[in-house]
Amino acid sequence: MSGTFHWKNLPMPLRVALGVTLVGLGILGLFLPFLQGLLFITVGLAILAHDVPPVRRALDRLRRSRTAGRLRERLASLGRRWRG
Repeated sequence: MSGTFHWKNLPMPLRVALGVTLVGLGILGLFLPFLQGLLFITVGLAILAHDVPPVRRALDRLRRSRTAGRLRERLASLGRRWRG
């Protein structure tokens, strides 16, 4: 036993349940000040994308969108300015 854990090693029903639970917590977190809503939603969707094709397609579409490209460019320029 290697001692490392990865969520992809979980059975598919547990992965889906974990992803749905995290997305649900994320939605609650959008309204409750003590939960990080976007973090939970992002992690939950990343887990669900492994087993749910519509989620995978939506995330792929988001990655290819112009908005995501502009955000990546903006973050890269901020990183370059920060590093000097």
